[in-house]
Amino acid sequence: MMKNFKLFGRFNGARLARNPRGSRDSGFVCRLAERSDAYDFIENGGIRERMTAARLGRHRTQNEEIAALKAENASLKREIAALKERLLVNLA
Repeated sequence: MMKNFKLFGRFNGARLARNPRGSRDSGFVCRLAERSDAYDFIENGGIRERMTAARLGRHRTQNEEIAALKAENASLKREIAALKERLLVNLA
């Protein structure tokens, strides 16, 4: 029963339609998938380009996190120095 259902439309699997011609339409679906893959490759590049982009994105995120932590560290060191001064003034 399910063999008569093929993917049509945008080839995203969201819509299923009854294939009135049986299995003769499988070549169309394959060509549609290949065209979709080719378009995706042109838009996003291959696996090498995608992995490079992911790695660079992670490095950028890590650099932002490190910069935020360094700023927080400097702020906390200033606060500790101020508290030490207050403690020394109160003890004297």
